[in-house]
Amino acid sequence: MSGLHRRRRGKAAALAAAAICSVLSLFLNTTSAAAAPLLSISVLGSPGVPLSLTAGELSLTTGVASADLSNGANGPVTLSIGVCLPLIVPSCKGVLAYFSLNGDFKDTAGEPLYSDSDPAAISWACNSLVCPPPWDFIRGSTTLTKLQVEEYQHHTMYVALRNPDGTYQSFAPAPACNGVDGAPLPTGTIDPQDTGGRQFCVDVGAISRSNQSCDTVCSAWSGPLTLPILFVEDPRFMGT
Repeated sequence: MSGLHRRRRGKAAALAAAAICSVLSLFLNTTSAAAAPLLSISVLGSPGVPLSLTAGELSLTTGVASADLSNGANGPVTLSIGVCLPLIVPSCKGVLAYFSLNGDFKDTAGEPLYSDSDPAAISWACNSLVCPPPWDFIRGSTTLTKLQVEEYQHHTMYVALRNPDGTYQSFAPAPACNGVDGAPLPTGTIDPQDTGGRQFCVDVGAISRSNQSCDTVCSAWSGPLTLPILFVEDPRFMGT
């Protein structure tokens, strides 16, 4: 083989290797960006001082997470929301959003700031393209409670609580705070009999859409969906 041919083959091999490296680098950078929180917010909380945090974008598939800490927090609190890749976190398969709320929810004496009767709340909102309304909605006929229960059953929320050592438990489907029987459903509290003793749940009776017109029955049920979750301890969440 002539020196010219060897140089051309060597140059071609170098260009091919550079192209492969560029593609691999792009894939790794994209994967890293997709696995990281899209948006996060950190604030300093105080026990007894109400605190609200919001992170995310309603136009994205990950939606918006909003925390309502009526009894405050003890020190820094961070709310983050982003996407999660199944290749990196297998439990995220089929999940639309992954969000977490990190903070200390005990007072200076170590007593919990929240309880079953007075829980903290966080909600996840997704647009109507990501979370379309139930197909069987009939204007002026379908009841509010039926729609709320259908939304709860169709959009499973998963919660993982933090252990005392800082690790997290496995994700588990959030039960209904007060079951799904009766109308209207109670809101704002956690019934341990309905949740099986778990201190996290979906507040089904408070599920809503931005464009709704409901009394006992609904004449409108459209727009972004909001799924409220009540909790006592420091959680992570996934929404489908």
